[in-house]
Amino acid sequence: MTAIADKTIFISGGARGIGLAVALRLARDGARLVITSRSDTESAVAAIEEAGGRALGLTLDMDDPQQIDRAVAKTADHFGGIDALVHNASQIHLGPLERISSRALEVMLAVNTHGPLHLTRAALPHLRRATNPHIVAMAPPVNMSRRWFTGRTPYAITKLSLSMMVMGLAEEFRRYGIAVNAVWPLTVIDTAALKHAQHVKAENCRKPEIVADALHVLLTRPARISTGRFFLDEELLREYGVSDFRRYAVSPGKPLMSDLFTD
Repeated sequence: MTAIADKTIFISGGARGIGLAVALRLARDGARLVITSRSDTESAVAAIEEAGGRALGLTLDMDDPQQIDRAVAKTADHFGGIDALVHNASQIHLGPLERISSRALEVMLAVNTHGPLHLTRAALPHLRRATNPHIVAMAPPVNMSRRWFTGRTPYAITKLSLSMMVMGLAEEFRRYGIAVNAVWPLTVIDTAALKHAQHVKAENCRKPEIVADALHVLLTRPARISTGRFFLDEELLREYGVSDFRRYAVSPGKPLMSDLFTD
């Protein structure tokens, strides 16, 4: 394990949900967090600083490459560099193609696919100078089963594009010692995204803290240990000796629902 104190972690979409849970977990170890949102980040910044970290909140629209470049430049000016990049921002629309508007489709492609590529490219010079550089994407294992596409083709395409980015960049960046991996929840997580999922109740979900703890494990590993891997949150925590997951359940004892793209 490597120290995370005083490391600068850039988390897209870190003002709420899983992204904020990750930021708060890293803040407890004294990390410097950069969080982005299309709206206000003030309350999230206050929570991160109260938890023991330093924070910079940035307004960022992931479908604007110029805003992405400026956000990376502001991060470097404020904290001196970037040690890790977490692609957490996500746009979700689970309907079929015929039910999605052109604008919604463009936004989902931008946030889930184009934005992460632009952000990675902008952050790369800083990551190359870091001592333990990581890129982590909230992306599912590459599962090409037709069941995951049927009825949700646009979303599946955008999320699996992010997964393929992990596969490709892990090899491209191997020579720089930058680890590129993915983390995905084994079960559905109780966040605001539940409003898009029919027939899913919070009582059948886990809390965002399980993903936060999994990312903490990954970001504190030496980068050269593994790259190009797709970890389920529970799987990663089990590797580090966690065996009791009841505290992560919204309603302990209730059956849990598996997340998309997991068999």
